Formats: sequence, structure tokens, C-alpha cells
Amino acid sequence: MDKLIINGLEIWARIGVTAAEREVGQWLVATVEVGCDLAPAGVSDDLNDTLSYAEIAQTVHEIGSTTTCHLLEYMAAQMCQAILSHFTGAAWVRLQLVKRPPPLGIPMVSAGIEIYRAR
Repeated sequence: MDKLIINGLEIWARIGVTAAEREVGQWLVATVEVGCDLAPAGVSDDLNDTLSYAEIAQTVHEIGSTTTCHLLEYMAAQMCQAILSHFTGAAWVRLQLVKRPPPLGIPMVSAGIEIYRAR
């Protein structure tokens, strides 16, 4: 199975366990892999024969920037569900979502999760 990859999609989000964390907001970075058949587009050179990474990126960005929630797990699940619902050629989605940096008071570049969902 082929896959479409979106790497390093930056999203300003209202996410966090505490109300203060959600109020201030923070940067998230998403990496999205979508399992799909890229062979038809490889022959036709036609966008209609593939998935649009621009549309998938827009979907992920819109959910991340408009959803207010406590957990990365919830937001990532919403993103995966939207991809699988809106893009019929998507067989599976692997989505990594990280806070950069997380508000922990411990120096680190990022912390986050990765989930996998399939039809």
C-alpha cells in the first residue's frame, strides 16, 4: 500500500488539561500518513486520481485550530475520523501530534502521541 505524507504541519491550538493552558493556547505539530493507492495518479498525472494532501492538511489544520479540548488523544482521534470520513480513498491514517514545547517546566523539544486508525 502506498501512502501520502504530510510532515510538520503547525497548528495553534486551544488544548490542555488546565483552563489556563487552553486559554493561552500552544503550538502543535502534526505528521500525517494516509494509506492509499497512488498508482492511478502515477499513470494519469491527474489530481482526481489521488488524494489531495492540501485538502487533508486543511482538514487537520481546521480541526486543530477550532477544537478546544483537554487531550491530544481526543484531538488526534477527531482528525483521523475526519480523514477517513471525508476521503474515501484513505484506507488508514497514522497521525502523530506533539506539543512543541510542552508546558511542563522541564526542557524538551516536544512531547506527544501517535495513533493509527483504519477502515
